[in-house]
Amino acid sequence: MTKRKDIQALRAIAVSLVLIFHVWPAVMQGGFVGVDVFFVISGYLICGILLRELRETGSISLSNFWARRIRRLLPAAFVTLLFCLLLVLAVFHPFLWRDHLLGIVASAFYVQNWHLAWVATDYAAASNEATIAQHFWSLAVEEQFYLVWPLLLIAMAALFPARQRRAGLALTLSIFAVSLAYSVYESHEVKALAYFSTFTRAWEFAAGALILYLPAIKSERAGLRVALAWAGIAAILAGAFITSTEDPFPGYIALLPVLGTMLVIYAAIDNTESGLVRVFSLRPVRWMGDASYSVYLWHWPLVIVAPHFSRDPVVAGVFVVALTLLLAGLCKRYVEDPFHYGARAKSAPLATWYKFAATGMTSLLAVVIVIRLLPVAEIRPVDLEEYFEDPRVAIEETLLLREWPTANEPPGRSALPPEWTEDNCLDIVDDETADRCIYGPPDAAQTMVLIGDSWANHFLPALRSGFPDWRIRVLTLGQCPIARVDVKQFYRSGPFDACTTHKESVLERLAGDSTVDLIVAADANYSTVTRLVSGHIGVEAYQELKAGYQTAYADLALLPAPVVVLESPPMANCLSRHEGPPRACIPTHNATYQHLLTQMKLGLAAQLGLAPVDTVGYFCSAELVCPDIIGTTLVRADGAHISGRFAKALGPVLANEIFYSLEALKHIRQTPQAASSASRP
Repeated sequence: MTKRKDIQALRAIAVSLVLIFHVWPAVMQGGFVGVDVFFVISGYLICGILLRELRETGSISLSNFWARRIRRLLPAAFVTLLFCLLLVLAVFHPFLWRDHLLGIVASAFYVQNWHLAWVATDYAAASNEATIAQHFWSLAVEEQFYLVWPLLLIAMAALFPARQRRAGLALTLSIFAVSLAYSVYESHEVKALAYFSTFTRAWEFAAGALILYLPAIKSERAGLRVALAWAGIAAILAGAFITSTEDPFPGYIALLPVLGTMLVIYAAIDNTESGLVRVFSLRPVRWMGDASYSVYLWHWPLVIVAPHFSRDPVVAGVFVVALTLLLAGLCKRYVEDPFHYGARAKSAPLATWYKFAATGMTSLLAVVIVIRLLPVAEIRPVDLEEYFEDPRVAIEETLLLREWPTANEPPGRSALPPEWTEDNCLDIVDDETADRCIYGPPDAAQTMVLIGDSWANHFLPALRSGFPDWRIRVLTLGQCPIARVDVKQFYRSGPFDACTTHKESVLERLAGDSTVDLIVAADANYSTVTRLVSGHIGVEAYQELKAGYQTAYADLALLPAPVVVLESPPMANCLSRHEGPPRACIPTHNATYQHLLTQMKLGLAAQLGLAPVDTVGYFCSAELVCPDIIGTTLVRADGAHISGRFAKALGPVLANEIFYSLEALKHIRQTPQAASSASRP
């Protein structure tokens, strides 16, 4: 096939948008729409090839088609994944290898999009750092399209042999309409899943295929062709500049770059005399279009490792762009072209390519398994007993360091409490799950109930180690605050109705249970503010949250057992993974606001007869600088939640704080003057 200048230019535009977005996201917040441009191009070209074969031969050779796809795509992909593997081993600490290696395997088997969809919708894993091969998600979507689309066309031809064109158009329109409708729905319901799902992207490939069924524009109407092409380019660029990661994407918003790409392809301006064609013919544009696949493959691993070599975003960005173009050029010349166009490659038996694909995939899997089996030297954490004697001193010493030390364990899902990730204590939603998480001796003399959201759950190891002789029942639900406010889940758009039901059922259960000796209530405050169904921000959000806590704490005060309000510290704002050294950390506005919310909650708790416990001193400096590592101890599993190990070590100290607060509460209740004073704002 002759390469069309307009399609090569579209490829150049698409990969440039993605490159700019990943290197300098502030410059172009919607550059990720370049992926949508690629999807439309693939739909047009691949469907065109298949329909041509079907028309000329009456059938489609799946073995030939898939072998050509393997020959075209997998050699460069395997080389890139091998490079990613070497980068992980050379740059990252062994503690951080797991997620990167898992992503490499998912990419090799072209299921990276589903792997990322699971990670993005798993609350325990959603805060994981970006991995070195996660850009393969879009290639996985394309490969899945290559697998399914020819099968659909073969089935269509078999069912409607005399009306193949009409049947093909009906099939394409149906996929376009159903997938687009689902994409709009899912983008508002579960945005993270919608972004990576093959089913929410299928309509973009169908959009490219629809161009094949449109009547061609007459050659003499060159002005119309050029006008359509300009409109298409404008639509793509508009999408790149006005779309952001906050939008429910792809959904209807993706129509802008998709329709823009369709217009450019449909216009087919190669044979017109226009300034746009002259731009498309420029050597840099043609080179970028030809090398777009390699540019896409190589840019992301460099984006991931660049901060390890320079913290300056300008220097790191220039380094990424220059090295990407160099490696892409080499890959194009010595890997892509020989396999794609080389005589030996074209004449090789089909079975050779299937063996090549199977060998590459299994080899990468085997290497990753071997690496995972290698022993990793354990790093000793700081002396936690000494740390808890004066935590502010240990925090200040850490904040004076010029470089971050290696933590004693990797951050992410694996660092969260096992009660959360393994016992699933974050999902107590009804009577059937109410007895899922009960800890402590069955014959314990005293019983504690833990209520709240994930910020309550991350204190569970501390409560278990601080109250070893107590029976502890967990009634927590992730992302469900104690405050009487309507919230959304972080990956959904609609109200979190199960949360309202859960809070009501917990109150009913506790009101009728005389065996409970202590209730510990804890939840997030800042993340709750950002998820209000009302959409309030600023002062209005603060007032709504305050009223919600006042109602909730008043309800808790009516329960027969004493209630401790255990407040988590602000989220970590001095991060070892993508910030400067500890000594460069400064107080942030968000930390101040979070601490303001904390003080509001603790004040309300005290006024309403609950026992307040503030833990900020164990995690943050006096200026509210909160590192995720203290010494060599990982304190935060994901920047917000406490690591399971640190929480367990915190247990005895936290138990003392709780008993002290309860004794103070008893004293206040026993002293009329103190009670009167405590009731005043």
